[in-house]
Amino acid sequence: MHYDGKSDRIDLLSEVEVRILKPDPKKGTQVTRIDSDRASIDRKKNLVRFSMLESRPEELRFVRITEPGLTSRSRRAEFRINARKRKLRSIRAIDDVRIDEKPSIAEGGTPAERRRAREEKPRYATAGLAEFDSRRNLIVLREYPQVYQDRDTITGETIIVHRDSDLVEVDQSNAFTEGESSDD
Repeated sequence: MHYDGKSDRIDLLSEVEVRILKPDPKKGTQVTRIDSDRASIDRKKNLVRFSMLESRPEELRFVRITEPGLTSRSRRAEFRINARKRKLRSIRAIDDVRIDEKPSIAEGGTPAERRRAREEKPRYATAGLAEFDSRRNLIVLREYPQVYQDRDTITGETIIVHRDSDLVEVDQSNAFTEGESSDD
């Protein structure tokens, strides 16, 4: 660790692991974990930047973000905090982003809801930039975003994934499917 008092900046120099706890009355405490080689904490801007060492092989040079039901990797990441309330505002995954989302099975859900979650196909997305809005539980994808589920693909200018409802909003969509057609 290195602290620069003049710029009020802290640099974490190796094997960084950050855990962000978010109390949720319905789901219990949700944990978001960020793993990287380095982190730089700018206390004046309330911004934390995560990066990987250039000496790593390219296929291993990814910052990892993990939440319940979701994993993400990107070349860099950052998050902003609201310093007065000591709460996370948003996390951004930057460059070469891939997000894998697994259907979650709610403990208190009905048997039908649990069965649907088990049978649901995993979904993944790629983009140049992904912003995770923790307050509204959204993922906003930009810079050539694509969302894949089974044989369906959605592309557009901007894609917003509503994680609570599975609604996907697309600005200037180019959705297509490679599903089988049935001749009736």
